[in-house]
Amino acid sequence: MTAVLIFRLVILVATIVLVVVTLLPFLQTKLWWVRMCDFPRLQVAVLSLGLLLTMFVLWGRMEWPDQVLVGLLAVTAFIEAWFIFPFTVLARKTVRDAPDPAPERTLRIVTANVLMENRDASALLAILRERDPDIILLAEPNAWWIEHCRPLEASHRFTVLQPQSNTYGMALYSRFELFAPEVLFRVESGVPSIRAGVRLPGGALIQLHAVHPRPPGIDPPGADEHQSSRPRDAELILVAREIEERGIPAVVLGDFNDVAWSHTTRLFQRSGHLLDPRIGRGLFNTYHAHHRLLRYPLDHVFHTDHFSLAGLERLPDFGSDHFPMFAALVFRPDAAPAPTGTPSPEGDDVQEAEQTMRKAVSEEGGR
Repeated sequence: MTAVLIFRLVILVATIVLVVVTLLPFLQTKLWWVRMCDFPRLQVAVLSLGLLLTMFVLWGRMEWPDQVLVGLLAVTAFIEAWFIFPFTVLARKTVRDAPDPAPERTLRIVTANVLMENRDASALLAILRERDPDIILLAEPNAWWIEHCRPLEASHRFTVLQPQSNTYGMALYSRFELFAPEVLFRVESGVPSIRAGVRLPGGALIQLHAVHPRPPGIDPPGADEHQSSRPRDAELILVAREIEERGIPAVVLGDFNDVAWSHTTRLFQRSGHLLDPRIGRGLFNTYHAHHRLLRYPLDHVFHTDHFSLAGLERLPDFGSDHFPMFAALVFRPDAAPAPTGTPSPEGDDVQEAEQTMRKAVSEEGGR
């Protein structure tokens, strides 16, 4: 077999893989390995363009099979770019910039997945001292992390602490008073979320939801090894439904274990009429902190159309596999609506959401 033939075979196989990974997420299925194909859209787009460039540079005259490969790669790159484009500075922002971030109306937030096995709490505390957020959410804390983060309680005396040894612990620290804080197990018995009212200095009361649903493909003890994404999807939809029903200003933050452009996350946004401040500003990839080529936006801050944005930043590495995220939201209920409109349910969103929640509750009850 000649080198040219081998090279053509490699290009063919690579093209097939990229096309399959691109198209699989369009299937309406909760299979974890299908839903994971939502993640690497940026990487697939770059690889598709790289193969196209390679073919044009190294190929001579192209036969019709080569032209078919070029067409497939071009379509693949276009589809992936369509998903990624909103998260570039070329897209129109959905959340307005705050022209006057008055302190009494500003909520400064840091959300960080600490990585339970990480033991560099001092690095995280240094970042938090420098940023001085009003709200701090930690995902994956166990008893060790709660103990080593005690210094936070001096400045953030309102807390909701739920340490766990299964990597789904949560800890919420607030400088502002919390009202009716609750730890909820919405879908799975070992996976908590937090709900609390927060009173801003200016007097406004908002609802805060902190989440860290289990990612698809990660099984609890005794579960079927072929785990679907349904529990994760259902938890996000339940939060969105509650926000939509209450109709009050709300913020959702945490490690969603899902990318910003996935079908699930967009359904969550439409169901709760929630805005993503990343759109028009950048990807802000938070995972994986130690692998530059495999990074995705998994840690999020979403909010209702009552806020504008004073700041959004990915913070430095502190030893976890996630970077922390910082957001400064300004409460402006009298401001003009979002430039691109507020996401709303469309098509069969309501039916899909109901079916996802019903099946997730049924599956959890049957374990």
